[in-house]
Amino acid sequence: MEIEYKNSAICFAGRLYEEAAYDAGNLVLNAQFDGGGGIARYAVINKFEAFDFFHILFSLNGRALDGSEKKTVEMIGGKAVIRISAAAADVEIRQFITRGDNAVFFRFKVSAKEDIDFRAAVNFGVDYKSYIQEFFLSRFKPGGVVKAAFGVFKKHIAISDSAIKNDLLGDFYIDFAADNPLEPMERNAFYVNQFKTAAAVKKGEEKTIGLVVSAGERRDFSEAFAEELIGVIGEKEREADEYIESLKKNAEKYVGRDIVVSEAAVKNGEKDIGIAKLTPKNEKKYTEKDVENTEKNSGKSGVETLGTEIQNSEKDIENSDESDTEKNSGKSGGTLGTEIQNSEKDVENYDEKNSENYELKKALYASCLNCALSNYKEKGKFKALLAGIVYQFPARTYFRDGYWTALPLAAVRPDIVRNQILTLARGIGKKGECPSAVKSTFKNYWGNHYDSPSFFVMLVRDYIANAGDIGILFEKIRGKTILEYAESVIRRLEAETDETGLLVKSGKYNRRDWCDNVFRTGYATYDEALYARALFCMSDIFSALCRDIKRLGELKKTNGNAADGVYERGAISGIERLKTSESVPDGGIVCGEKDIGELKKANGNAANGVYERGAISGIERLKTNGSMPDGASGRGTISGIDGLKENKNAEYLNRLRVFSLSKNEEEDFGQKSAEYQNKYEIVKKAINDILFDEKKGYFVNYKDGETVEDNLSIDTVLIALFGLSTRERILSMLKNMEKILETKNNSEQVLGDFGVLSVYPFYKAEAVVQKSSLPYYYHNGGDWPYLSAAYAYAKLIFGMDYDYPLTRWFDYNAKKGNFTPVEFFSPARKRGSLMQGWSAMGAFLFNHKDGKFFENRVDK
Repeated sequence: MEIEYKNSAICFAGRLYEEAAYDAGNLVLNAQFDGGGGIARYAVINKFEAFDFFHILFSLNGRALDGSEKKTVEMIGGKAVIRISAAAADVEIRQFITRGDNAVFFRFKVSAKEDIDFRAAVNFGVDYKSYIQEFFLSRFKPGGVVKAAFGVFKKHIAISDSAIKNDLLGDFYIDFAADNPLEPMERNAFYVNQFKTAAAVKKGEEKTIGLVVSAGERRDFSEAFAEELIGVIGEKEREADEYIESLKKNAEKYVGRDIVVSEAAVKNGEKDIGIAKLTPKNEKKYTEKDVENTEKNSGKSGVETLGTEIQNSEKDIENSDESDTEKNSGKSGGTLGTEIQNSEKDVENYDEKNSENYELKKALYASCLNCALSNYKEKGKFKALLAGIVYQFPARTYFRDGYWTALPLAAVRPDIVRNQILTLARGIGKKGECPSAVKSTFKNYWGNHYDSPSFFVMLVRDYIANAGDIGILFEKIRGKTILEYAESVIRRLEAETDETGLLVKSGKYNRRDWCDNVFRTGYATYDEALYARALFCMSDIFSALCRDIKRLGELKKTNGNAADGVYERGAISGIERLKTSESVPDGGIVCGEKDIGELKKANGNAANGVYERGAISGIERLKTNGSMPDGASGRGTISGIDGLKENKNAEYLNRLRVFSLSKNEEEDFGQKSAEYQNKYEIVKKAINDILFDEKKGYFVNYKDGETVEDNLSIDTVLIALFGLSTRERILSMLKNMEKILETKNNSEQVLGDFGVLSVYPFYKAEAVVQKSSLPYYYHNGGDWPYLSAAYAYAKLIFGMDYDYPLTRWFDYNAKKGNFTPVEFFSPARKRGSLMQGWSAMGAFLFNHKDGKFFENRVDK
């Protein structure tokens, strides 16, 4: 077996008999292709696994391909392409899914080297056990039992020349259709379990045969019609390929331009840092005047699209003054254009295209982004990110998994992040209790966790800060706004604090956070860091609300009724404001009639003009109402504008009009912001006073009275991500992580160079349970790619080399045959599941390479 990375895809070379299992997912389905033309998995959300097995045997002139033939398998997006070279013909097997259809598509292309008779025989078995088990556990209804019972007596098989319909039990079906005749073979009372298709191909000619399989339940969201889909199989393959092309283009875009921050550029005692120069394809050196704000500014109008590159700096459109450089550099929350430092000692030029890991990184990016998108599911009002392929029976979304899975989507699919927030809100208890997860029925799954509330608040704030959709705060779910839910979960957490301000995990066997196989009691650094961050987020949100009430009042004085105003990233603007010659508040730009004309030429129709942190752009800057340059609109592609192209801040603006009539409301918001900020400072100080070990140079794992678990845990990296300590302490912690947790540097651990240990030394025996009771397994020393990626981002922020934690897990696993992001792993133990949502975090770093994601503020 050989592995290469080409054009953002993972490419396998070996023999036909060797497994190359590749997972693919869409809105309703998770499938796994086996690398030989068969299906190793077909699972419908909240339904069942359809097959016990699904094999396809190919033959040329009566001789079966026996497995000894050489093959290559190219895997990317929802598609695997298998190429087999045999003496009589070359055979190409294309297996793929689309983003919305409950079906797996096959296209067999035969290129004949001599006259041949090509045959493909399909054999499968039904997983009745999964159907029955999940029927009673996840979908039990009395009417369904009656339907299943009487379904035994109905007609189960319907056959036509090119289609086979199998109705197995109740509404459970498995259907096939082909664009070539199908010949049924063996059958039983309930289904045809074997069939074949054949074609004669002359020497030098090619023949392509299409096949579709769909399994689900009749008359519900999972039903698909194989006979209809086979008629448009070419269109469906184009749809799958368009999605793949969007992955490739964005891998090229985001990985092709890398930023390396020198440690010298990190300002003493501050989180904000000097940003290195970009060195893109043409080697042009960019300055403050012409830098392309690819990531930080492309989405400030409420969406961030793939491929849309708005080239405006913070307080100047395209006419910056060199004298502004000193004033603008280093501002927290600023844009790339205003924060570039030109001093050579603070900057490292870096061309990722010349890196030996460039192709690997593109494959990593495409794989991770696809993983996040593939875990997004829709079932009625449940529109959310599953934790992974083994978390769909019952279908459920986790607060913590969902947060980390959403981060890579913040730049490309903010509409998904929005849906995640609304779905999670439906699972919050009346008193603010947050479970570990929310099921598709909106019932809680393992209630009252210590990290879930913080993740909810953080997701809301980070979404607003990066998408600009502050209107979500007043979206109502079950009679309460998202803002009210955020306050309620924080109040619930506050009830668990003591006089220090820190959370106390009480009870001897408390394991209610992500590390759920370890009894971490008392003060756990991970939970405290999340709680501190949540308090900061609440302060930021209320600060923004207070600010906008004031600004709305000011606008009413100067502009009358701002009914047509558009709230955008801290400013409210409409065309009437742009037509005046007055300075735009907080804008730094003066626009008259002439300016408007010029803007229309440059930006398309400015009737829906948007004032954006000093830049004015029309909706054309976001490209034609849903069609993105790097991916068209709709469910089948990656698009940032879908779901956000409407003015989601309209209700917010209306609420502010009402609030601005009340001076008390403004004062209340300002007071709440100050209160949360004060609590944040108290918790931050307590974390540093109580949990930092001066001798070891890092934050201990947890502390409960005299009991201290002083091993180094990767999840304490949150201190660095959120800037919760001094630069000196954070750098000390990161350097210890580099020395102790990166296996290439740790000579004490015995498994060699495989990635980043989640903890070292290992836990004491009485602290662990279940899988974590074994060293190098699960929470007790396994590599968790999402935390490795978070650690890589922390290293980027503080100017350290981040390649190893970012890429090692991916390359190691691909060469072990794990071709989609893995949940956790180590050489000594069984790996976790594949296509794990939060392991998509590897893409996050590339989308936010300036290191400023967690600094972007709502109130700026």
